[in-house]
Amino acid sequence: RPIIDAIAHASENRQMSHVNLNPIYIGTNKIGGPYIDYLRDAISEMNLPFISYDHYPAHEVLNTETNTWEKEFRLDFYSNFEQARQVARENGIPFWAFCMCSAHDFPNDPNNRYTAPTQGLLNLEAYAALAYGAQGLQYYRISAVSWSGVQFHDVPVDENGNTNFVWEYVKKINLDIQKHASIFLGNNVLNVWHTGTIPEGTRKLTTPPYPFTSISGNRPEGLIVSYFINGTRNFLMVVNKDYKYAQTVEIKRSSDVRRVNENGAFVRDNRVSFSIPEGGYMLFTWI
Repeated sequence: RPIIDAIAHASENRQMSHVNLNPIYIGTNKIGGPYIDYLRDAISEMNLPFISYDHYPAHEVLNTETNTWEKEFRLDFYSNFEQARQVARENGIPFWAFCMCSAHDFPNDPNNRYTAPTQGLLNLEAYAALAYGAQGLQYYRISAVSWSGVQFHDVPVDENGNTNFVWEYVKKINLDIQKHASIFLGNNVLNVWHTGTIPEGTRKLTTPPYPFTSISGNRPEGLIVSYFINGTRNFLMVVNKDYKYAQTVEIKRSSDVRRVNENGAFVRDNRVSFSIPEGGYMLFTWI
């Protein structure tokens, strides 16, 4: 109840305030049941105007036997999108997602840590969210502020206001998205599929939407394929799920489809083979 009262007070004073929910990997023991019910209950009990949650898929775990850090990627990253999108659609509200842009360590959990993201990892976090229909992106954290003993480093903006390489990564993503903002903002995602590795809780691409006849990549991680509409136009978004390497993608289609170029223009492009950078995306449109 104190959280609900605080949100109401902030709204009355026209201040931006919202509740950020737990990720799916928090586990049923901590939230008292299935994750999708947790999302539904949060919306119902707090009258949330949108869903916001943070899920950072790439982290490092200390192998205590070898005393080395091993990288892990949480595949439930995608099922979290699936369930957030489903519940948001059920309630007619949008959802927002987070990107991890600051390395940090946990004094109470010394065997886990987040290292500074690469451009490819930040790309994947942002563009996977957009492929699932996210209407807002948030970054954790932009500036160096201590919190509950968590140790931050490689923060985009340090305590003196200086920026670093992560700031440049974030800036690039935001500039690229703004060139396609009219395509993403207010869109209606109808279907999302995966190729390559099919994470639990997601759908495998078997037959692409017309007029596409086949979509495939050359990396085992595969692709996210998102079909959405905005206004009178159809769009297909293809995201490279490999955040470490570029992927060669073969996209065949049977009628007049325009590629959306980097500046947002709809251009004729009869090529079948394309290269998508690590964690990057391509857009196509038709009527």
